[in-house]
Amino acid sequence: MPLVKALNTINILEISVLVFPFCNNGNTGRIHSVFEHSLNIAINGHLMHISSRQGFISGFGITILRNDFDILRRCVRVQDVVVLKKESFMIYSQSGVFKFVGGITRNLEAKPLQWKYNKDDLDILCQCFRDVLDAKVLGLGSVAELGKVKQLLVMQKCSKEVFGQMVTFLTGRGLGLTPSGDDILLGYCFGLMIFDKGFVREFLEAYLLFIDSHTTKISYEYLYALAKRRISSPLLVLKNAIESRVIKDIELATSAIATIGHTSGNDCLFGILLALEYIQMNYE
Repeated sequence: MPLVKALNTINILEISVLVFPFCNNGNTGRIHSVFEHSLNIAINGHLMHISSRQGFISGFGITILRNDFDILRRCVRVQDVVVLKKESFMIYSQSGVFKFVGGITRNLEAKPLQWKYNKDDLDILCQCFRDVLDAKVLGLGSVAELGKVKQLLVMQKCSKEVFGQMVTFLTGRGLGLTPSGDDILLGYCFGLMIFDKGFVREFLEAYLLFIDSHTTKISYEYLYALAKRRISSPLLVLKNAIESRVIKDIELATSAIATIGHTSGNDCLFGILLALEYIQMNYE
């Protein structure tokens, strides 16, 4: 087991532009939560995510090597103090000080697709998502709940009032760090945004205060990041696959998302599918 020194330097691999400079939300924070592969730092009402998973970066986070994270995880505790500067930050634990430096910034942006889609494109994409979701477990398992979700997200024209009904029904619904309803809402908004339905980002931003007070902090942060057009790397891979129009790449990207969490990935994909069905229903 590696020894922990008084001062330990950890080299950052990648940084989402949403959390850089690190002191954007304040100069001090605390460890919010620690998990097997990641941890979160709370800074004035927002989170910064530190991931050790290869190939994964959150829209509001950074990545580091697994070996570095294993040492960090062994030493830090919830409520440990964090001091943030423009290009570095330090975690102060009883076992030592960890200084985070370096890193390449990534713009994980949910930009609209650059090609003009038609109904055939939408049919093909919907089938890709249905194939991946077939026999998959969703967090909202009851027929009544799923019927209500489809009624809200697909069958009605999406106005600010209707979006408010979606948010009220979905936010915080389900169990876990990111409740299933939130994951569906995230996927739905992401799907509409990349198909250039910019109104949904404005609606989402308008309801952030409600979302913040009705769900977990981690789940809120993913939706907050999306309102700022920032997404996690698996969604960016999916967006780029859809941009390429290569079916195999789309299938690989959706299958990868389906492995995230217990049902989080499936719930997010279900939300994207509902966005596609909404666009089909309102295609002009």
